[in-house]
Amino acid sequence: MGVNAAVLKATIAEYNRFCANGHDALFAKDRKYLRPIKGPKFYAMKATTAFLGSLGGVKVNEKLEAVDKNEAPIPGLYVVGFECRRRLRRYLQL
Repeated sequence: MGVNAAVLKATIAEYNRFCANGHDALFAKDRKYLRPIKGPKFYAMKATTAFLGSLGGVKVNEKLEAVDKNEAPIPGLYVVGFECRRRLRRYLQL
């Protein structure tokens, strides 16, 4: 894979500490998805991005303001690009 073995080992150790503590301090991953990586066998592969964007995106109104679960605008928070595209179909002809 062309990765530094010491860095990979340290990364796995750090992630396993996050699992043990129930808190991902690096990416704030929900604790219900924190599962330690156990060995001794590990499998890895090199991967590239095949999809750009998110599934669903952020909900916006016609002014591109992000809205909360009650459809109220979140002051000062605007969303553009891939993250709101699906939500804009009712306002734009995409």
